[in-house]
Amino acid sequence: MYLRYLAGLAQPGLLADPVNFIGWKSLQNGELIVRTREQFRLLLTRDKDFDEEYLKQQVTDSFGIVSAYAAWFARTWPADYNTFIGKVTRLST
Repeated sequence: MYLRYLAGLAQPGLLADPVNFIGWKSLQNGELIVRTREQFRLLLTRDKDFDEEYLKQQVTDSFGIVSAYAAWFARTWPADYNTFIGKVTRLST
């Protein structure tokens, strides 16, 4: 799955770390968001079980959340990921 994202994430200054590779796979959603917000500017998730209102409460002026699946992600990822910072974005067909 991660390898499908690499082409879209290969932008200057953009570091993408899947939770499986950094030891966060067992984190629950709330803790995952907190840790991500502390260390990254954007959370990219395939989890559609997140409540929209909850997600909106987690974003800040310097942190955003993107919910997408690989095929949709590959078609819709923008040239500048900063368009996602400060909001919740759901990429869909």
